[in-house]
Amino acid sequence: MAVMSMPGVSVMNASAAPHAAGTVSGTAVSSANEPLANTNVRLRSLQTGKVAATTVTDAAGRFSLASLNPDTCVIELLNAAGQIIGTSTAISVTPGAAITGVAVTSSVAAAVGAHPARFSTTLAIVTAAAASAAVAGVTVPATSREASVSR
Repeated sequence: MAVMSMPGVSVMNASAAPHAAGTVSGTAVSSANEPLANTNVRLRSLQTGKVAATTVTDAAGRFSLASLNPDTCVIELLNAAGQIIGTSTAISVTPGAAITGVAVTSSVAAAVGAHPARFSTTLAIVTAAAASAAVAGVTVPATSREASVSR
């Protein structure tokens, strides 16, 4: 069994099971470092954009997602309205990997409480979540003829 470690995150890979599913577990906390109990958690593939798994945190803010296929993904925290309130950094799930110690902070929740009008659209929420995850920018190609700036 190989063990890879990063600060606060442990990855164990059972090389005897090359096609085994991976697991990801960690803790969801508020910007004040308080556990987020009963918070919806989802794992989103960065390759396909699809949600690969979902769960709910326990009373201590802990979550665990199992039976995961190899992929590069992020953990998203959702509020009761289904809006993203926090994201993790990119996580690489490999066959048989047990990734533990993933901490996801709800950094958008405090901003939403302070400035609810700023986060009234999905674009604003995604932009804030991307900024909290250190995403510098996203380019969306125009696909419509009416999208041209020359028209």
